[in-house]
Amino acid sequence: MMRRPRHWPTSKPEYAWPPRLRGSGYAAARVAGAVVFHLSYLLGLICSLFARGRPAALVIRTDGIGDAILFEPALEALARSLSPSELHLWAPAGTCDVLAACPVIRKRVVIPRGFKEGNLLVLRSLRWRGRLGFMLGRRTYEVAVYPAESPEPLGNWLLLSARTRIRWVNYGDTINQFDWQRAATHARVTRVLSQRPGAAHELTRNAYLASQWGGSLDLRTPKIYFTAKAIDDAERQAHAWRHVERQLRASAVVAVIPTGSQPINRYPADTWAQVLGQLWHEHRAVAAILGGPGDGAFIDAIVQQLGDVPHLRTEKPLSILATAALLERLDAVLCVDTGLAHAAVALRVPSVILRIGGDPGRFLPWPGETRSIALYKSMPCEGCHNRCHLSEAKCMTDVTPEQIVAAYAKLAVSRSIIEYAATGARWMKVAG
Repeated sequence: MMRRPRHWPTSKPEYAWPPRLRGSGYAAARVAGAVVFHLSYLLGLICSLFARGRPAALVIRTDGIGDAILFEPALEALARSLSPSELHLWAPAGTCDVLAACPVIRKRVVIPRGFKEGNLLVLRSLRWRGRLGFMLGRRTYEVAVYPAESPEPLGNWLLLSARTRIRWVNYGDTINQFDWQRAATHARVTRVLSQRPGAAHELTRNAYLASQWGGSLDLRTPKIYFTAKAIDDAERQAHAWRHVERQLRASAVVAVIPTGSQPINRYPADTWAQVLGQLWHEHRAVAAILGGPGDGAFIDAIVQQLGDVPHLRTEKPLSILATAALLERLDAVLCVDTGLAHAAVALRVPSVILRIGGDPGRFLPWPGETRSIALYKSMPCEGCHNRCHLSEAKCMTDVTPEQIVAAYAKLAVSRSIIEYAATGARWMKVAG
């Protein structure tokens, strides 16, 4: 067993901070952040003396929605393995939202998303420094697990700072951390979980990970659990859109998610406008354009180029979980590689997904999947781990509108055949 970490944590992640933030000009801010963290941690310790609760295990995720969806089968296996301890999840807001009704999670706590932006946020924000300090001091856990395939400094720090005797971490690659950061984490945990040898899809990797805590190597499709509010919001919006569909005498309502949380996952606005135009003129399918709070300007840029092509937008902002429930009530999804793309595949909605070549085969297409099509253009720089050296990710932006619409048509035909077969089977049963 490896040596245990010191009891009192450091006040910030072990990150390769930019020189400006390590210089004398930022010294006062660094001291203020450290003071706020340690005082908050002390306050959390004091509060823990008066708290009573069931034994709990902590799962830390600092990545995105898609990663959380793909991890759901392994999460269920982890909950069974650690029972009767209840499962607590520390994760970014989007992940907590999409797992809001997951029955194996007892408590969800929002933390910053990791990577460069999240680590800088923790360093600069006194509010986050105080919140994380209090959370880390407030509760003792039976075990803490950081299972990310690509760990990063914020997640490593939270794992090492949690009040627990047992810490598990995935061996991890060095896409988001340096060798010395990985080595420092491994030296202070009780168990390093081994990775599946060779390249594989994330579902396969998670199944191999789950086998190390008593799960099965058998693959299953991730489940998405919906709250009553998410279902109500989705039903209301879908009902309104179906009414417009009938007025337009359209053949389908197709969700379009034109951009992701990372700038690299962006298909050009003018090309999206061509896609939506072809969908309408060739297939009489009306597009419902969806996006997050920061996507309004990009969606407006698409809409300005549509001319007389009809389109739909949400009546009010929807949560991630409500948006996922809405996708299930539409006819198809056209999108870039983002968290909701994985939600659509998990929900078996016919989907055309534009993916980049940063990690070939790791996220798309899913193993054995037949109701989604992943489109991309092969490039010499494939395997760049999303660190594109070009002006845009041409592996995605060079996919043509004609290819996207052709993929949609293929899925639409497949769906019609499936629905016809299902209807025929029901009719035969009634008539027989």
